[in-house]
Amino acid sequence: ERRLSKLRASAEAKEVRFLPVAENRKEELPWATPAADGAELLAADPGIWTLPGFLDEELVDKIKALVDKYGNDLGHYGKCAPQQPEEKKCFQFTPFLAETDQDDSELYLEVRAKINSIWPQFRLRDYFTTMNQKGNTGPVDYHIDGTEARHMPATVIIYLTDSEEGTGGDTVFPLAGESGVSVTPRKGTVLTWLNTHADGMIKEKSTHGVQATTDDSSGRITLTQRFSLSPEEFPEVTGQASSVI
Repeated sequence: ERRLSKLRASAEAKEVRFLPVAENRKEELPWATPAADGAELLAADPGIWTLPGFLDEELVDKIKALVDKYGNDLGHYGKCAPQQPEEKKCFQFTPFLAETDQDDSELYLEVRAKINSIWPQFRLRDYFTTMNQKGNTGPVDYHIDGTEARHMPATVIIYLTDSEEGTGGDTVFPLAGESGVSVTPRKGTVLTWLNTHADGMIKEKSTHGVQATTDDSSGRITLTQRFSLSPEEFPEVTGQASSVI
């Protein structure tokens, strides 16, 4: 059973750190919606959706085996971004790693094509980031995806594990909806959201973080993909003049 809750992030997370953004503009409806079937809207502003069962269990298990091979066996796991807890491990997988064989490349391309089907109008990165958060790991600071130099209209997270009730690891949007939105990891489910307005300016309400995991947690493994557009591409995709050129 999926557990989605719209609860204020009580959070075990540090203060929100905003990048320079446009004055937050209220939007009644998202300016773009996922193209993939089965998307469930959680918050119209900034635009947050889940796609339950987006990847079947067999495909998730193949990805987890690939992640374990390259992250643990081949030693690619390392430190994550500064807003991530020190105990968390990350690495970026691409088909261009020296050890990548044909089967692994084909699996990567299969998963990449499925992710691309969610937001086909945006440009997808050539790698995905794997994040491994064990039990008793601190929170991920609240942050916004993208900068003034790198415009990322949308983010996709694929959960490769379930989180047990009360063990943390929820993805939290403290400013979304009426009282915040919190999403509990469910194996094979996608969480996706918009980071920008249609003119390319960053949305404050896309601020998000991750709860700490407790001693009882079996861990949290995710794939993250981010989509980008150049300032010049926003008008072509959205039909609105860019405010970031």
